[in-house]
Amino acid sequence: MMLLCKSLLYSISPDLVHDAMAVAQYLKKMTEHVQGHVKFVHEVQFTDGCSSQFKSKLPFQHSSETKTHNFERSYFGSRHGKGPCDALGEIIKKQAEMYVRTRKGSIQDAKALFEFCDINLTINTDSKCQHKKRVFFYQENIKRDEKSNLHTLKGTQSVQNVRCEETGIVKARHLSCFCKVCIGEGEKNVVCSNEKYVGQWKMHHMQGRALQIVKDSNKVKSKGKREGKGIID
Repeated sequence: MMLLCKSLLYSISPDLVHDAMAVAQYLKKMTEHVQGHVKFVHEVQFTDGCSSQFKSKLPFQHSSETKTHNFERSYFGSRHGKGPCDALGEIIKKQAEMYVRTRKGSIQDAKALFEFCDINLTINTDSKCQHKKRVFFYQENIKRDEKSNLHTLKGTQSVQNVRCEETGIVKARHLSCFCKVCIGEGEKNVVCSNEKYVGQWKMHHMQGRALQIVKDSNKVKSKGKREGKGIID
């Protein structure tokens, strides 16, 4: 018998920069939480196409660093990325506003908001009858390390599906598919049954040598031959 449970995971932080580094660290903490309850075999994330958070060379590199299970990310089309996640924040806002308006307490910063939510809004029991959970995480600091030696994936805007191959290498194609072959349940060495619609997987090496920026001109001078080559057309 399979028991399904819908988990709503919230990350709260005083850091107001919503970039790929922040997203990666939020997702890492959430993934570790979920893995404490279920074993990941194949993870598929659905996101919008925000380049600063999900769809550019740095998020692609983060995707390639998944080592514990198969990982891929599918992107909604432009103006089609709204979903249940967008409504989740309203629950917090309304409950926090009511808490302050009724003078039950004050919320002055992100830490106070997290403590309010953790105490009053968490749903996280081990009951078999509990089919919905709500868990909050707090991230005080976001570590940001520059990865300037990454290659831009040519044709990024037309790519809607990216899969981890190994660290520094991703596969990409124009559309997503969830046939038996694509979810890993088909026979080996058999191509996707919808390949003519979704396109072929193409390898892309994300890492190369750093570029030296010449400040006195608009030209970019390379310190050496760049390693790896994107082949997305």
